[in-house]
Amino acid sequence: MIGLAHGNIDRSGARQLINAFAELGNCQCGGVKHENVRVRLLQDSFNYVLPKVFHNDSAVIWYLQAPAHTTQSIALSWLTGEILSPLFYRELRTEQQLGYVVNAGAHMIYRWPGVFFRVQSPTYDEAAIYQRMHTFVETLLAEPPTEEVFEQYRVNLIEQLAQPDNTQFARSSRYWHALMQGGKAFDFQQQLIVALEKLDYSLWLNMLGDMLGGSWHSLLLGAQNKVWSESGEVDYLPEGKNSFIRFD
Repeated sequence: MIGLAHGNIDRSGARQLINAFAELGNCQCGGVKHENVRVRLLQDSFNYVLPKVFHNDSAVIWYLQAPAHTTQSIALSWLTGEILSPLFYRELRTEQQLGYVVNAGAHMIYRWPGVFFRVQSPTYDEAAIYQRMHTFVETLLAEPPTEEVFEQYRVNLIEQLAQPDNTQFARSSRYWHALMQGGKAFDFQQQLIVALEKLDYSLWLNMLGDMLGGSWHSLLLGAQNKVWSESGEVDYLPEGKNSFIRFD
């Protein structure tokens, strides 16, 4: 367990919190020393079938892991998430009416960055949802956003990161992100700004191809609604280094 207490609390109050957590069952919370969680590249391939989810909707979450976990890779992933989010929503929600839960963005698993696509639909099965996602990615790689669009989002993201904390929650969130990166200087956002200032369009295009192209490491989570086939067969997975978890 890793926690952050920030704000109107002193050392004595923090120690009381640690002691309270330590009394929980199965909690190894000494508050003295902990080993950082290590997240590595996803395995090239594995498949799980989990207990069935009885729901009227189907859902798919597709997570694509960045090739590395450097500060530059994190900056590239965050910028990619900012660019993909409105494009994905417009295409699959507004134009295709695929479902009422449609979003995309950047996502970090501890220190390792990546991007995700998520759709929940009452009318399409998981295979159809995934195929629409895959088509979106193929189209994006064939016709990527222009350099002008890239530059607009890059500048906007730098401005967002440079804004001062205007709430206690915002400052706590910044401290939390810094701690999760293993540093105690609390300068993670500044590191991202520096990395973003050094990015150019060609570097971003190369990263986009590495992450979303055929050599990706990805994790696909699918939940079939109770109306569709219960065969358990998964015949729509893409080529590449994919891991699949299905609730069936």
